[in-house]
Amino acid sequence: MRLQKSNIANHIRDVDYSLRFFLKDPLSSCETSVLYSLSVNQLRIRGSLSFKIYPIDWDQTKQEAVHRKKRPELKQINRQLQHFKKYVFSIIESNNFSFNELKNNIKSYNQSVKPSSFWELFNLFIEYKKIEGKSTLKDYDQTLRRHLEQFELKNGVQVSLDFFKNSNLEFYNLLRDFLKNHTYNHKSGVGLSINSIGKQIKNLRVFLNWCFDQQRSERFSTKHLQIEKEYKESVYLTEEELIKLVELPLTGKEKIYRDLFLIGCETGMRFSDFTSLNEVIIDETSLLVNPKKTRTSLKNNHLVIPISTRLNTILKQYKELPTLKPSKLNEFNVSIKAICFKAGITNEVEQHTQEGGALTKVTFKKYELISSHTCRRTFCTLKFLAGMPSHAIMKFSGHTTEANFLRYLKLDNKITAEKYRDFF
Repeated sequence: MRLQKSNIANHIRDVDYSLRFFLKDPLSSCETSVLYSLSVNQLRIRGSLSFKIYPIDWDQTKQEAVHRKKRPELKQINRQLQHFKKYVFSIIESNNFSFNELKNNIKSYNQSVKPSSFWELFNLFIEYKKIEGKSTLKDYDQTLRRHLEQFELKNGVQVSLDFFKNSNLEFYNLLRDFLKNHTYNHKSGVGLSINSIGKQIKNLRVFLNWCFDQQRSERFSTKHLQIEKEYKESVYLTEEELIKLVELPLTGKEKIYRDLFLIGCETGMRFSDFTSLNEVIIDETSLLVNPKKTRTSLKNNHLVIPISTRLNTILKQYKELPTLKPSKLNEFNVSIKAICFKAGITNEVEQHTQEGGALTKVTFKKYELISSHTCRRTFCTLKFLAGMPSHAIMKFSGHTTEANFLRYLKLDNKITAEKYRDFF
């Protein structure tokens, strides 16, 4: 039976139909659109679905996303594919509809599956971010969510994507004022620091870019969402203070933590590297390190760090080099503060910060500010003060830009004046 275009389906037995999914660009190295091709009695409807996918995650034979246990967003894509198929087939298998009605219904469906609510999108985003671990998820699902919900409550508004367009700067300024002067911080006080505000704006931009990439929203510029940053005054240890640590009589875990800290100061390595020294290749004069954080290739991008006299003395004390799991970072930082206190590193240090809209000055004992990160700052600063060129220090510390490296140099005014007195 030959059916007219105006009435494709009166009964299921009279309709010949098929639906196929495929990628717009199967060879792309970026995410690409998922297309569909619907054939109904030799009439064809083609279009794009409301999401994208990396070709490596697509199974062309099954016409669906590859099944991966730790990729919930791929499961969501397959659910959307099945829902779309079920929706289309239910229309075809119904009675009395026109070809144009079918096209219009499919078009309306693709528009409706894009959640219009800010919080619907945010919840989908959280599902996507779950694969990145608890700490990353906390930044979005707890911290950013809490601040935005408090903002809605205080200002009597409902947050939407449109609020973050550059044509709506009044709203953005209102949000920044709220974060700066009204929301609660982790100390149960009111107002976030400049760095905390910057982190919330950065996370907000990550969410917006996800919406754009997933075609959940029309793309707009986010350059006006400025990520401000305040570089806090961190400390480094002087050569005299390092000697105090070396000469401090310690045993057991305290000695191991002290020695690991000194290894970090002698090499400029991060905590993840100087606490896993058994993975470092050592010869008589150098360490061969493949930094964990930068995930570089050991073959091509390793660091070669000369072994100093102090480092050599420490290494000779151990038949098997001490190691620590990443989960021990907090314990290590607490212990190293106590060890530095025992070593008499107790001079006063002033810190300036802006929180809750006010500039405050707080005085600490130096040992209170020391952590695993002090190692890299100590290494970079002492080498620079000793006259080593910055580009050479970067070869050992692994910094890739001079701007990032210079932030590690902690040259107080008195030391700077003494070092460069000859230039005057």
